[in-house]
Amino acid sequence: MSNTRKIQSHGSIRKLKAYGAVGVLSIGMMTTVGTVSAKAEEVVGTAIVATATTSTEVTQGQVDQAQAQADTSKEALNQATANVATAEQAVSAVEATYATATDVVNDKQAEVATAKEQVDNNPTVTQAQEQVESATQTVTNTQNEIKETQADVSNLENQVSANETAVANAETQVANAETAKAQVDKQLAQDVADEKTAQDAVASAQAATNTAKAVVAEKETAVTTATQEVTIKEAEVATAETKLTEAQAADAKRQADINTAQSEVNTTQTNVSNAQTQLDSANANLTTVENNISTAQTELDKANLALNSIYTVELSETYKSLLDQFYKARYVTKDTTEMNRVWALLQAESDRLMTASINAKKLNNLYDGLDAIESNKRVVVAANSGGLNQLTKEDRLELTQFAQTIINDLRSQMGITSEVLVTEGSLDLANMVAKEYLADNWDMTKGHNTQALIRVQDATNSRIEEDASPWSYTFTSDATMTALKVRLATAIEMMMLYDYSQSQHFGHAISLIGLDSKYLANETGNQYFGLSGYTGSKNSALLMEFNDHGVVSSKIAGTPIANPISKEVLQAAVTSAENKLASAQVKLAPAQQAVTSATNKLQAAQGTLKLAQDKLAKAKAVPVQTPAAQKALDTAKANLATAQAKLATAKTELANAKSDLAKKEEVLTSAQNTLRLAQADVATSRANVETKAQALATAKTSLTNAQNTLSASQKALADEKATLTNLQAALTTAQNQLKIAKTTLATVQGYANKLNQLKAELEPLLTEQATVKAVLDNAKAKLATVTLEKAVAQANYEKALAELKTVQAQYDAYQAYLTAKAEADRLEAERIETERKAEEARIKAEQDAKAKAEAEKLANEAKAKAEAERLALEAKNQAEKARLEAEARNKAEELRKAQAEADRLEAERLAREKAEQEAKEKQDSEVSEKQVDPVQPKQSTEPIGEPTQPETPSEKSLVTDKGKSVSYELPAIAIPKELLEPKIEAQFDAKQAATAESPATKPSQATSRLPETGDNMNLATTVSGLALLGLAISKRKQESE
Repeated sequence: MSNTRKIQSHGSIRKLKAYGAVGVLSIGMMTTVGTVSAKAEEVVGTAIVATATTSTEVTQGQVDQAQAQADTSKEALNQATANVATAEQAVSAVEATYATATDVVNDKQAEVATAKEQVDNNPTVTQAQEQVESATQTVTNTQNEIKETQADVSNLENQVSANETAVANAETQVANAETAKAQVDKQLAQDVADEKTAQDAVASAQAATNTAKAVVAEKETAVTTATQEVTIKEAEVATAETKLTEAQAADAKRQADINTAQSEVNTTQTNVSNAQTQLDSANANLTTVENNISTAQTELDKANLALNSIYTVELSETYKSLLDQFYKARYVTKDTTEMNRVWALLQAESDRLMTASINAKKLNNLYDGLDAIESNKRVVVAANSGGLNQLTKEDRLELTQFAQTIINDLRSQMGITSEVLVTEGSLDLANMVAKEYLADNWDMTKGHNTQALIRVQDATNSRIEEDASPWSYTFTSDATMTALKVRLATAIEMMMLYDYSQSQHFGHAISLIGLDSKYLANETGNQYFGLSGYTGSKNSALLMEFNDHGVVSSKIAGTPIANPISKEVLQAAVTSAENKLASAQVKLAPAQQAVTSATNKLQAAQGTLKLAQDKLAKAKAVPVQTPAAQKALDTAKANLATAQAKLATAKTELANAKSDLAKKEEVLTSAQNTLRLAQADVATSRANVETKAQALATAKTSLTNAQNTLSASQKALADEKATLTNLQAALTTAQNQLKIAKTTLATVQGYANKLNQLKAELEPLLTEQATVKAVLDNAKAKLATVTLEKAVAQANYEKALAELKTVQAQYDAYQAYLTAKAEADRLEAERIETERKAEEARIKAEQDAKAKAEAEKLANEAKAKAEAERLALEAKNQAEKARLEAEARNKAEELRKAQAEADRLEAERLAREKAEQEAKEKQDSEVSEKQVDPVQPKQSTEPIGEPTQPETPSEKSLVTDKGKSVSYELPAIAIPKELLEPKIEAQFDAKQAATAESPATKPSQATSRLPETGDNMNLATTVSGLALLGLAISKRKQESE
């Protein structure tokens, strides 16, 4: 790590005097408060220790990756922008519809008001009688009112005049638009007329052709018919002659057949009646059997749903083995290499189990199973009534035992004998903590309320571990027991199957299953457990409190409360329902067979009756043949002559019809060509008309508005004038008031009837207006959603661009460093080679001097010369070395400047991200229902070597005096993209939700909102979470550098 800058996370505090370690994060954490001792000088602050070097490697691949991320963010931004435009169009369309509905309602309400005014302003029968006595006073009063009304009429006439001017201006605009439209309408009309003419011509030609074809077919048929008729008539003559002979014998046989058939009909009618009675009885029995089956099936379905109300987080053998190996490598052997190896395997297995749970829709099944139990449907948190603060002790016990069942099942799967127990004291302890949170009006975005936990710990003399499931919701709508239980189940599943982030180290899973009790002697035994909740002014939380194994106060310990949740009882109910269904189904086949048999018998009897009836009818239908036979013979001979004449005529008419058809088909072809050209002209004119129609509609809208204003003022004037007229009439008729009052009674009754009718007509209009308003609200909500998505996409794009610039600058600096280093290495090599050659020359000079010893003078001179050359060479080498060192210093200075520029860019990016975070946090505070990530407990422990996973560095471990394993370390921050979906279903994509939410209670936990009977997810949570995710990634990257 010598080549990186070491920066301690602001979320890690080594030791805190007098109390357990406290992790600080802006979203979600776990806290354990215990009694520990530490010296003041052992507290580590948040100072930054940085060692800057110039050899941090940045590759082209990292630059390409940053560029790809920027491109991806740009595409996401473009898509989000398109989504906003689409949503805005949808809102505009619905707003127009809502405005129309509102106008209709307003008009109807005005009618109601007028009718009510008529009712209120007219006297009753009693009042009419009294008016006779007060007529004199009425005259005086009426005269005063006439003066006031005349003044009002004058004012209204001025208003009407001004409004008429506005209408006139609008009418001029409409007239201009209508003129323009009239021109294109005229052209369209001409084109349509031409098209109509062409269509008429085609239709006429087609009709003529069809008529001609029909005539030809008719004439061909006539020839065929006439030919056949001649043949038939010839045969008829021969037949008639034969039948005349047979007629007398047939008449005698006819009467005998009638008598026999009538006897058979009487017998079969009795058989049909008996068979119908048997079928009615069989059908009634079959209906009873089918109803019994339906009832039994319904009972079985409910029993199966109830069985599903017990939730199980299923752990594979692979998961259990890997989690145990991870624990030993991290906390027992402290083998970081082995821990990282198991880490990757355990993460993959967790993902697989999470995916399996999602695919099986286990949370959907849980929701249905819980709702199958009537008591779970009850509202335990009423809207706007204090939120979770209103949970009764019975509600808290029920939620605690629901969580207890899941936790103990997990421990059983892992072979852990330590269980969580529930006592009156553990329930009271949890409620004490909730009240302390409420007293502080604690904001869960700050994490755990450590001081509240310390106060409760001091009051109970116990060590406390806390899991919290934060909720940005303050319960503005009702919440059922089903909703709260599903939230608990979701949280626990995420603790087990999504707890592999850098800062979690599977700590939540290890804590939840009590794995410490397997390896630490002082952690054996059961734990006491309780649950409560609170709702402050900003958010809410479900608080789960565990006592530490070693320190249990008498206020918490006690007789465990038996858990009534029994899988065996629910399974027995399923078995019983299955038996009832099987018993009912056994009776179905015999009942169906009885119906089939009775149906067959009835059909057979009916068939026999039908045969008998047909036989009787047939016998009666036989006519007396003798008189008709003679007449038929005479007629047949006459018909033969007529048929022969018709055949000759038909052949002539057929030839004429074929000639006419050929001419009409030529006319049709010409008309069809003309029609195609006319239709093309009409299409062009229609497009022009549509454009002008839109302009006219706009002008007419303006005119309508002006006319509405004018109509309102005219109506007011008319009303005032009517009032004046009524007053004048009242003045004139005051002496006859008694007579008028009698008539008024009937009139007033009519006004009341009219008022009631108008009110009845108003109701469906108000309902329709409310329906359109709901659609408009949904459209606006969707617009808000996609607008937030666009803002997130914009922030991501800007962040990606900033990161690309930073990486590019770092890459350029590193390349400059490599170039300078290569140049320095080359110069050093040249210097060494120069020194080597100089040394070789010096040695050779000495050898030459010894070889020429006989010439001492010459040798001395040569030696002196060699020495001089050596000294000169040394001077030259020293000069060259100084030059190279100066160049190296220059290169180093350039590299230092490049590194400083990279650091400046990084500082700018961090400052920008901080500003983004502050903006998001401000936005979060304005949202009424923000999802706060669950809070994890912090447990005292000693630190060990952190993992070296490449993606992000880990947080520093929390350390206490116990020296035990770190199960509860600071969470990473993640936000699920699924939370951008406006509607929450009972089934969560739990794996993706975890990736996207801040980590949950004890384990890394995504805290998606529970499926609250149709509530929408709070999008502000997603926006703020994405901002925090960016900060977390930035800080981890800074630490790794």
